[in-house]
Amino acid sequence: MPPTAEQGDFTINFPLDINAYIADMAIIQQEVGFTSQASSLTLQATVHTTGQAAAGPSFDKTFVQSITTNLNTGVLTWTTALAQSDSGTIQAPKQVNTAARLLGLPVIIIRIASLCVLFIIAILLGLYFWVFRQKAGVALNQSMQSRQFNQKYKEFIVEVQEWPQRGIGENILTVNSLDELIKVSQAMLKPVNHVVSEGLDVYWLTDGNTRYEHRTTVTSQ
Repeated sequence: MPPTAEQGDFTINFPLDINAYIADMAIIQQEVGFTSQASSLTLQATVHTTGQAAAGPSFDKTFVQSITTNLNTGVLTWTTALAQSDSGTIQAPKQVNTAARLLGLPVIIIRIASLCVLFIIAILLGLYFWVFRQKAGVALNQSMQSRQFNQKYKEFIVEVQEWPQRGIGENILTVNSLDELIKVSQAMLKPVNHVVSEGLDVYWLTDGNTRYEHRTTVTSQ
């Protein structure tokens, strides 16, 4: 059949001379020298469909359908489906005005929550730096007190290079103030050792297995 173009629903009629096909098969079998048990006739239709959808986009689809029947039975029985369909989708852009959302929440709520979190973080940072400066001021005062103490009692203080590790069986007694440590030194007639190590001013003296010790924090300025 020659290609045919149609619009809308259409039906195409064409002749089918079964006797001519059977005669052709008889000639073929005579030429090849043997008779086949079955002779089939297959009709194939190729339908190229194009169109414009109501939503806007166009579609372009090709269908190929074939049906087969046995010519030796005397009755035409088509062994394949006489109908074919194919489903599809047509996508078309459409503008929809909806409130922007993030994590299931409106963006305005996320913005307000973010501002609250930033405000809380700013307060916490302010408190942290305030506490840090307070501690630094106390440590600086302690360091200044240590320098004044070294100047005042320089005849009782020996500057050393290393802070000794705690010995086996050694007891360390913490003295609350440098003045109290000097009193212990004068009572025992022993000098007070002083070293700056790991950010600490350390003063101590040893009497047998007992170490009398006082520490203050060093802060550079």
